Amino acid sequence: MTPLDWIVLACTLILIILYGVFKSRASKDLEGYFCRTGACPGILFC
Repeated sequence: MTPLDWIVLACTLILIILYGVFKSRASKDLEGYFCRTGACPGILFC
């Protein structure tokens, strides 16, 4: 792989990690993680 390939790969992985950290800050519990509106199907919590 060329150096440009490694740079693109590293940037993509960093963006994915940052997106996950940003989204995980929005929900503080398991129910908020699965459904924001509070109207969740019961199958999610079995």
